[in-house]
Amino acid sequence: MSARGFLRRLVRNVLCLTAALLAFAACAYTDYRLWPLDLQAPRYPVLPAPKFQGNQLVLPFAPGIAAAEVATFHDQLEAFLHFE
Repeated sequence: MSARGFLRRLVRNVLCLTAALLAFAACAYTDYRLWPLDLQAPRYPVLPAPKFQGNQLVLPFAPGIAAAEVATFHDQLEAFLHFE
């Protein structure tokens, strides 16, 4: 076996090993960057849920949520004509 053939095989094996390690590192980095993360979401509902107490429907009001009355109409015809 000649020294030249040995060096060629050695260089080829080193290049293949380097390419394999580079490919593995690229896949690992891509997997790390694209892996879905857990959302820091609260376990309780953000909006209060309506409840039945006795025979009544109770809608809890949260002071942190802005609410306003947009418009008041006496009947459906007035509302239709207003927005038509």
